[in-house]
Amino acid sequence: MDRVRIFAALALLAMVVAGRARAEFAGADCGKGLLLFSVAADESSASPPYLKQIEADGWKVETRVVDPSYQREGQFADALRQRVESARSQGCQRIALAGESFGAWVSLLANATFQTPPDSTRLQAVIAIDASAAKAKAPRDGWHDYKFINLLKAQNPTQLALFLYDAPADEADDRRGEVSHSLTNQVRGAQVIVETAAFDGADGPHGEVFAHRFGARLIEMLDGAPNGDSPAPQ
Repeated sequence: MDRVRIFAALALLAMVVAGRARAEFAGADCGKGLLLFSVAADESSASPPYLKQIEADGWKVETRVVDPSYQREGQFADALRQRVESARSQGCQRIALAGESFGAWVSLLANATFQTPPDSTRLQAVIAIDASAAKAKAPRDGWHDYKFINLLKAQNPTQLALFLYDAPADEADDRRGEVSHSLTNQVRGAQVIVETAAFDGADGPHGEVFAHRFGARLIEMLDGAPNGDSPAPQ
């Protein structure tokens, strides 16, 4: 009987230790959640102001530098999915993806290639900034990148904030309409923000203006319900 009690006590202790380990990962290591931020190796990996706002809100931001090679895009997306699954198995409940240009492309590709994830593996959100620029730069109609549009159509359900830059003023509404239409049946509550400003300009995502306009709303999206029910950037 004493031996049974000892084994039971040890089993209970093991459960308590495991529970604490999971709580520590979700709290100290994961904060409110884990944001995997992908950036191309030929771009600055310094945290832009909006990312600093997200960190200040309690999210852990993990920067992943990827080589801008489209021949290897599938490998990068696989690695990103594996990191999501690893963090989930360690107890991190809220996981979001974010990226700029090629990093945004990889983030969208990762979300598109999850195998119809159940709620337990669904991403909290995806923030994709200027992903279309990563694939097409034709002088006049480079935004008509059908691979990009097809990638949007393949997105798994999540909250999505999609930013497009360098849009000619007379085409901005058309761009927003086509991209939004591509997402209608895939991502409930998706937000498409089309900017005529230059990506690298003062009003681009690396400036204080972007953080002032969108930072709080991105945080609201990240902190909200995972299925597109919370307000997203306008």
